[in-house]
Amino acid sequence: MINGFKKELIRENNGVVAGVSGGADSVCLLLNLCELRESMDFDLTCVYVEHGIRGEASLSDGRFVEELCGRLSVDFMIKSVDVPKKAKAFGLSEEEAARELRYEALLSVVKERDAGLLAVAHNADDNAETILFQMIRGTGVAGLMGMEETTRRGEVRLIRPMLHITRKAIEEYLETAGQDYVTDATNLSDEYSRNRLRLCVMPELLKINDRAVEHINSGAAAIRELYITEDSAARL
Repeated sequence: MINGFKKELIRENNGVVAGVSGGADSVCLLLNLCELRESMDFDLTCVYVEHGIRGEASLSDGRFVEELCGRLSVDFMIKSVDVPKKAKAFGLSEEEAARELRYEALLSVVKERDAGLLAVAHNADDNAETILFQMIRGTGVAGLMGMEETTRRGEVRLIRPMLHITRKAIEEYLETAGQDYVTDATNLSDEYSRNRLRLCVMPELLKINDRAVEHINSGAAAIRELYITEDSAARL
């Protein structure tokens, strides 16, 4: 199991739905959930969300995930959504529409399977990028705290077992395991604002300090602890 994976977020007899795109992060998530399943009894379902924007490339990624699930003996489901239609109807960017539809699709499977837990593959780099993105757009204290390991979506508990693991560590883990993964070509385009942060800004910050991701995450944790402490004191 990769160092830093928060297996304690999953309990015996939980039902877990994992969102898996076929990229390095989500493949790592799936492998670690399968390893954990060997020592803990829980149901595991893998879901691939097909966004309707990449044509055959997206379908090919879905087949990759399905084949991986077959080798790992994991239940597989594919959910198709129409991102361009949602974006046009609600005046959203494709990036925003894809995120909303992806969560809707994943949460629908959690309810179908009566699972209770939704596992996603956000990592430390994602969290650092999110914090920077919030700062650029303008945010209060909440935006500086970054993502949480676990949050509630109605009756569903959303967990991020890899939130404190860097993307570099994830890629090294997969290389050691001899496990391949797919790369979404849209992630390599700087057309999307989040991609621009990932591709252009973060590499420059890492040149200044190669522990930039770690420091951004630790700063967010300190802000969260202070905020929670002060909020609790205010309610006394």
